[in-house]
Amino acid sequence: MYPFIEVECPGCETHLRVPSSAAGRRGTCPRCHALVEVPRPTPPSPEGGDPAPRCTSARLQALFEELAVLLGKKVRERSVVDRKLLVFDIVTDEAADRTQVVTVSETRDRAGEPALLLHSTVGTIFRHDHAIEALKSAESDASMSVSLDDQSTLSVRALMDDSPPVEAAKLKPLLMRLAKLADVMEEKIFHWDRT
Repeated sequence: MYPFIEVECPGCETHLRVPSSAAGRRGTCPRCHALVEVPRPTPPSPEGGDPAPRCTSARLQALFEELAVLLGKKVRERSVVDRKLLVFDIVTDEAADRTQVVTVSETRDRAGEPALLLHSTVGTIFRHDHAIEALKSAESDASMSVSLDDQSTLSVRALMDDSPPVEAAKLKPLLMRLAKLADVMEEKIFHWDRT
């Protein structure tokens, strides 16, 4: 499970990055408003060996296992990517069958202290009003930041101090808030399954 899927709009042929949680859904292109269907990715075939990859960091592996237990049914899927990135597909709205992919990785803050980076890709945006709406959604939570990369991919991030190591129980609320915020932004931009 990866944080995003690349899809081409059939109307304007724009390459879009959408969250993997949008797989199998329909939405509107943020550029031309044409209907875009996001395919379900084909899962990679198992190549033998350990079916559940483990983290290179024992600390991150323990956090992965603790979060999986704490989140329980709020997680549809979970995986470890490249042995250092925790990936959770978190249920944000059970009634609407909506989920949001959030990743957790180890990093360092500006002072060089250990930290955890929580990240969720919202998708590709092309209109300034979409960026403004996303920023309005984020301004209610000072612990979150919104970024736009050079490919117009909007993301939500949170940095959590990990010195001393943070407990999974303290990380869970931030993880859930980040998933909800990214989901709200995604809905405002793509209007999934409303077409």
